[in-house]
Amino acid sequence: MKLKSFFAVILSVFLIRCWLSASGTVNSFDSIDDWNISAVGGTKFNAKKVKKDGPLRLGDEARKDSIEISFDMAEPDLNSKDSFKGFVMELKNPSFSIKKDEALSLSYLWEGNENYLRIEIENDNGFGRMAEYTDLHTKDGWQELIVSNEDMENWGNKALKGEIGKVKRFKMVIFYSWDKGPGKVTFDELKVVKKPVRQVPVISVSQLGYRPADKKRVIVNVFTGEKKGYFRLLNIPAGDVVFDGNMKKSDFTDWAGNFLTGDFSEFKETGNFQIEVSFNKKLWHRSGVFKIEDNVFDENTARLDYEFITELRSDEKEIFGYPELGGYRDTGTMFARYLCTNTHMIYGLSTYILAQKKIRRANAVKIRYAIDELKYGVESMISWQQSDGSVLDAVKREPDLYPHNQYPDDNTYPWVKIRGDKNNVFTFTYPACMASASVALKDYDEKLSLKALEAAKRTYTYMHNENLPIQTAAAGNALWDCAEMYKATKELQYIKRARKLAEKILKNQFLDFTRTPDNICGNFSNSSRSMEFSYQYKLIHNVGMYFGLIELMKLTEKSDPLYTDIRFALKIFSENYLKTMSGLTPYMQIAEGLELNDDGTVSIMYFHPPTGPLGTQSHGLNCDHLAYALMGIRLAKVFNDNELLDFSSNQMQWIFGVNPLGISMMSGIGTNQALSMEKYLGLKAIPGGILNGIVGENGIRPYWARHWVSGEYWVPHNAYYTAVVGEIENAELADDNEADILVKLADAGSVKGKKDSSISLKIKNNISKDVKDTVVLRIRGSHYIEETMPVEISSGKSITIKKDIKSTGKRAPCYLSLIYKDKVVYEEIVLPKFEKFLSVSKEGLKKYKAVGVKASSEQKDENAVSAKNAIDGIPTTRWSSDFSDPQWISVDYGKTVNIAAIVMVWETAYGQSYEIQSSLDGKEWETRYSVEDEDGGKDEISFEKPFKARYIRMFGKKRGTQYGYSMFEIEAYGK
Repeated sequence: MKLKSFFAVILSVFLIRCWLSASGTVNSFDSIDDWNISAVGGTKFNAKKVKKDGPLRLGDEARKDSIEISFDMAEPDLNSKDSFKGFVMELKNPSFSIKKDEALSLSYLWEGNENYLRIEIENDNGFGRMAEYTDLHTKDGWQELIVSNEDMENWGNKALKGEIGKVKRFKMVIFYSWDKGPGKVTFDELKVVKKPVRQVPVISVSQLGYRPADKKRVIVNVFTGEKKGYFRLLNIPAGDVVFDGNMKKSDFTDWAGNFLTGDFSEFKETGNFQIEVSFNKKLWHRSGVFKIEDNVFDENTARLDYEFITELRSDEKEIFGYPELGGYRDTGTMFARYLCTNTHMIYGLSTYILAQKKIRRANAVKIRYAIDELKYGVESMISWQQSDGSVLDAVKREPDLYPHNQYPDDNTYPWVKIRGDKNNVFTFTYPACMASASVALKDYDEKLSLKALEAAKRTYTYMHNENLPIQTAAAGNALWDCAEMYKATKELQYIKRARKLAEKILKNQFLDFTRTPDNICGNFSNSSRSMEFSYQYKLIHNVGMYFGLIELMKLTEKSDPLYTDIRFALKIFSENYLKTMSGLTPYMQIAEGLELNDDGTVSIMYFHPPTGPLGTQSHGLNCDHLAYALMGIRLAKVFNDNELLDFSSNQMQWIFGVNPLGISMMSGIGTNQALSMEKYLGLKAIPGGILNGIVGENGIRPYWARHWVSGEYWVPHNAYYTAVVGEIENAELADDNEADILVKLADAGSVKGKKDSSISLKIKNNISKDVKDTVVLRIRGSHYIEETMPVEISSGKSITIKKDIKSTGKRAPCYLSLIYKDKVVYEEIVLPKFEKFLSVSKEGLKKYKAVGVKASSEQKDENAVSAKNAIDGIPTTRWSSDFSDPQWISVDYGKTVNIAAIVMVWETAYGQSYEIQSSLDGKEWETRYSVEDEDGGKDEISFEKPFKARYIRMFGKKRGTQYGYSMFEIEAYGK
């Protein structure tokens, strides 16, 4: 009987706990014993249980007992290894769950100091979520914090998707700034509630400002489903409405949210302004104040920018043992110095100076800042050079420490110098940047200018041996070397080598637009046969390639085929990469790059793929946005294209608040400042510094991450911001009134030469006299096919030319350009029209399943490369043949079928010349398709008339590599 009573009591307790859990109560703060509380970074604190009632009541319950924590700390000790200053509260035995439609509610009261809070939750499967709140400083009365799943980012090595579920670990970390004095925080009422609907929209508009002629947009992320809205522009301080407009819904499939966009580009008055948005014209939401003025970037940020750059100088105190070496430390708090960041800083300063000279600002105060800073940087980089021309790759602690622990007066680990080798992609940036500095300093310090050029020549000789670099990143920076060295010396040897490098690089351009969504193509892979893309997540390590191509094209005669080759590549890159990719996001933001999938398709990656111990957290890298901006300005001048200038402006405005979080990522600019990692150290943000950037889970859910991933300053951000500010103010394009000829492509071009292309040349109606000059028509596909023809035409008449523009690279865009009077007066990119396989028949196609497969030969490791791998439906297994010609693979479908299309997915070793053959009996073969110069990848072959066959054979006549034929999959489709 007693045993039954005991179990009854246990059951009652269990049911009560279940009822409490179901009611949403997690834990109150009734007892300090429920929490482990510990201080970090020398914090002095006192925690106690108190009774604090207030006006806020959660639910229908009166306020319960609370936990009050008072804290104080002296100036931080930089020798400390603590990553932040504050204290931690961890719930000892959490026993609650958070479903998908639920959120946590926490009541708090801040008193004194400036605080912010991080909440970490781990479920019973070891998956973690984390949220940070940066605006929880002193406010009147109690506040309620709602923590929803959407507000949290993944942390740890395992990414959590969907609901959190059962909570195994709950921790709160409170950070604060030591220089704000003592503080106190009180917590109460932690509980699970139904997730509320967010009501306040995120208004994304520049927190700096715009130039009068700029495209000016307001982007609103609405959480309540509105399909239209209104906005108005107020002048400040008067508050008068000076412009108003409507906002319309814009859909972006790759970005979560409900976006309304408005445009006020036609408003060109100067002054201070503010945007208000509304959905009913009753309740208005307001942005921060911004400027509209000429030279808005240079006038308002240049001084801050240079003060930040100077702040990052490394003096003798900070570089123990190497007082002869200067340079810029890598970040605000990591005192290592790297070649790959310092050279770009020199280039940014040089670019700014040269741009300012063109617009006659040589005596301006700001350019004096740039000149003085460039002198320091050049002297530092000269000291990094070794006697043989090699250059130090880094000066840092050994071993590497976590970035924010590398303090200058920490002698636990020694400083070491690391020398780069001849294959170092970073060392190739040294001659380019030093040669650029030589040109920039010529009118200000001729002696140092000559020293910079001599240093550039020594490293150029060391790096540029007879063999060309293998990888595109190194070859691209080597091309940049050549272009800048020629500009500084006018010696033709640099152009000669530049041509060889350009020819190698152009072969590596990714032109297969059929593999990507929205026809994106134009960037460059690691090598001619590799589909891995080169340094795309840190574009600055490969940015020299684009600058080098632009300069070489400008130095090449228009009659030279290489001119057309480069122009074709840059046009494709501009149209099908920069413009297309940025147009897929609400903020006109360029994605980080492309990733090859297992099935051979390519996906857009808006942020760096998850790597390392931070799991899904990844760099947003504002230096990439700014490097793209500089690239866009220069391409705009090449193509006289205002859309590219708009692209560049958008990449800059991303930094200043036109982003999903509506935050400014340059410290000291804007009303909604991004959190820097200096806060974690109890230090102040550094004005003028640009933080790493917004990160996210492949773009779907951008957020501001903890620590250095988002909040770290990095030298290349300011390097390319400096360069862009210099050039964007001098980027106005000339009116093009010389384009007397229009070209209309009547047919999109032949795919494998099936049809002739009809090209119509016609004079504009406003031309009154005959045009008897020779017109050069160039047609460029992949593999550098070119057709050049002279055409004499008369005013008011049209002429039609039938010309087969067969492209051996069927997946590549076709580029048409017309040159008249030594000027490109018309150009167009045409994407070949070839049939989609699922639309060969109106009913759609079905995939035939093969029952057997045979091959002429296979490699010795039969299991790894067996012919059956080509029909197993697994995109990572493959068949491989002997390393000789000819070779074949045949597929048996078990019965006679109607075949309408064949798809083959090649591995790196592909068939350059082959036939597709069919048979009814496996003995007599009929050729259905033949190609002589294929380029690998995914071959999609459709037949105008389906045919009957039981067997299909790929008969390889010539290999594309020195290896055999290697195929992931061969598939047949039919009615």
